[in-house]
Amino acid sequence: MQDELLMRAAQADGHAYPWVMPNGLGERPWNPLTNDEDALVLAVRIGLQVTAYPMYDEPKHSVIVRKPVWNHDAQEGDGVEVVQPYGTDALAATRRAITMCAAELARRKTPNNHDHNHHRANAQATRRAKSGTLELFGEDADA
Repeated sequence: MQDELLMRAAQADGHAYPWVMPNGLGERPWNPLTNDEDALVLAVRIGLQVTAYPMYDEPKHSVIVRKPVWNHDAQEGDGVEVVQPYGTDALAATRRAITMCAAELARRKTPNNHDHNHHRANAQATRRAKSGTLELFGEDADA
């Protein structure tokens, strides 16, 4: 589950996972779930908004990470928003919310195999219908 989350988050930033980052002693694995720098860089590169909640002069208990959609074709729900309670570690909750938001953005851009196969099957059925061939349960009706 964590590897899939990291894989999707890396996709949102245009990278494959696992991904290594240079450091003073060589390389280290990229992991925005555990590394503040990786999470911040990810948020900035893909344009995420990070807000402590509640926003007013009250004690903060959660973080909201969102990627709004700013175009004339946007519909309500087109953006992505993740709300993560702080629990005992506000930084860990913030890193997790950033990673989850990035992963969701990548998931929405990459249809899963079921969706891809469904669309391919519909396209094949449309081509057969245009050619005058009807297929029922895997067999041609003309046969």
